[in-house]
Amino acid sequence: MVSSNTTVNKNSVYIEGLFSGASEAYEEGNLARAQVICEDLLAHVPNYPGGLDLLGVIACQLGDPALGVVHIAKASAASPNEPSYLNNLGTGLSQLGRDQDALLTYRRVLELDAGHAIAHNNVATIYHKIGRLDLAVHHFLQAISSQPDYVEALSNFGNTLLDIGDLEQASEVLEKAVILNSKYSNAQNNLGILRQRQGRYWDAEQIFWVAVKIDPEFVDPYVNLAEVYKETGRVEEAKEFYQKALQLAPERPSIHSNYLYALNNLNSISTKDRYEAHKRWDKIHKPLQVYNLLPKKTTNNKLKIGYVSPDFRRHSVSYFLEALFANHNHKKFEIICYSNGMIEDEVTERLRKSVTQWRTIFGLSDAEAAQLIGDDQIDILVDLSGHTMGNRLLLFALKPAPIQVSYLGYPATTGLSAIDYRITDSNADPFGTSDLIHTEKLVRIKGGFLCYQPPTDAPDVGPSPYISKGYVTFGSCNNLAKLTPQVISIWSKILQEVPESKLLLKSKPLGDDTAKSRIINAFQAENISADRLDLRPWITERSSLSIYNEIDIALDPFPYNGTTTLCETLWMGVPTVVLEGDRHAARVGHSLSCMVGLQDWSASSLCEYVNIAVSSAKDRIGLKEERQMLRGKAKKSILCDGFKFAGKLERAYDEMWRNRCYQV
Repeated sequence: MVSSNTTVNKNSVYIEGLFSGASEAYEEGNLARAQVICEDLLAHVPNYPGGLDLLGVIACQLGDPALGVVHIAKASAASPNEPSYLNNLGTGLSQLGRDQDALLTYRRVLELDAGHAIAHNNVATIYHKIGRLDLAVHHFLQAISSQPDYVEALSNFGNTLLDIGDLEQASEVLEKAVILNSKYSNAQNNLGILRQRQGRYWDAEQIFWVAVKIDPEFVDPYVNLAEVYKETGRVEEAKEFYQKALQLAPERPSIHSNYLYALNNLNSISTKDRYEAHKRWDKIHKPLQVYNLLPKKTTNNKLKIGYVSPDFRRHSVSYFLEALFANHNHKKFEIICYSNGMIEDEVTERLRKSVTQWRTIFGLSDAEAAQLIGDDQIDILVDLSGHTMGNRLLLFALKPAPIQVSYLGYPATTGLSAIDYRITDSNADPFGTSDLIHTEKLVRIKGGFLCYQPPTDAPDVGPSPYISKGYVTFGSCNNLAKLTPQVISIWSKILQEVPESKLLLKSKPLGDDTAKSRIINAFQAENISADRLDLRPWITERSSLSIYNEIDIALDPFPYNGTTTLCETLWMGVPTVVLEGDRHAARVGHSLSCMVGLQDWSASSLCEYVNIAVSSAKDRIGLKEERQMLRGKAKKSILCDGFKFAGKLERAYDEMWRNRCYQV
């Protein structure tokens, strides 16, 4: 007869064998087999902690974190002091978007084991996500201190350092991660981002290709390759990488937005197709349930205007906000900013002092941010980003305010049915044709839709460069993404028509030898020799606007004009040739030119564009006079009149409100 103790021992050996088999299958990557074995194990011992935990981890990895959390929670209940179970529970909670619950769980792990490297990494990752970079750094350092060869923590730490702006330490950390494990695609991808930030575009491109070869299903390197191609002037080729990324991750709206933003640079896509592409964003990503709040029944209170942006800092957007915020009528309007940015600076502080309230929504979910906006009883919510980086279009898609508006940050329709209006003017968006390519109702501000506040460190306007150089210098300080083959061809014609002239280009990628050679080769293909090109990277040792004192005539790119760049150019006394195109991105140059009285520099055709540039180059006296007067013209124009512009925009807000109330 077999004793009961013998039977128990045999059962224990069998159960341990099952768990061992499940663990081995999991380590080999055979999740299906590991799942079957765990289920068999739990059929014999329903509360076996190791089996419950592993089954929960497998469920999380198979895309069902809700089920995974149930299993892991049971394991933690059976063994409440087991750090690994609690850590896995935190991971599952984080997958469900329950970051605060996950943080509490990780803190319990660290109470049980203060040196638990994985828990420190997980805590740091959440803090990074919600913008607490100081706490993220602390916990990443703790993780690395406990486990110096922890590649995942090193990679994540490097990514955090990138956001802080400490490129030197980020380089050290990410290089170490790649040395420890050259096959870890996340570390390779983050190192590529670092090289891109450093202006080493060729190196970044090669590293992203390494990440793609390691894991062809990893979407981020494709997006980053697209960004490198776009920034170095190869937007048409970048489309392929955006489209590949969208195939791999169609559910990620940020990738879709990056793709749409890039399309603004291209002539190869029709205006109608570009419009339909924007509408598809709404069709794919629009939430099933929205708030659709009605306006308040009383109109006696101040209107509450909410502005949403990640760029309330030294950024191109802020140059058009400072004068507006400083001149808003606080007797009639309450102004609330919803900041989605991690970085704050002296501009942030100035903006903060100009508004009624300041809210930080970085790290809040769309539902949480929508609830905050609803609680604030915002009447008109204004998006300042469109499809640019850091946007919160999914928040707007929830319709947390009764009236929603697109303004400033994006040169096309958002495509969102939840956004009611888009602010523009009749020069940037002519009546009739423009209305047909917007899902929003266009509200045109008479005289111009922008108000520019020049940087306080802008240098004085210098004398015309041709006086000392003996020849005319054409120039552009726009992104290389805007230098399409057609732009290079037209600019080459201008240089050919003005034989002794030169072209000065300033753009960050021009600090990279490969990107620089590509531009030189493109002009050489148009019979312009390298000695007629002056190619500069970003200026860091003095005001970036000082470059304009070396340019006689600026050439605005097309079909995507400059906006902030053009305002800076005009402020520095440099007259600019612009082309009137067929949509907002291609007409904003014309709008700005009209605002400062430079209509004669605005061309309606490519032929006229060339003629204006050539004839102006020959009129040396006229160039000198225009340079001397242009800053004064700009200063007196509506472009720099914050008081008048704020009044016009506020009247537009009032009309939106009256129309909405009438409709209700």
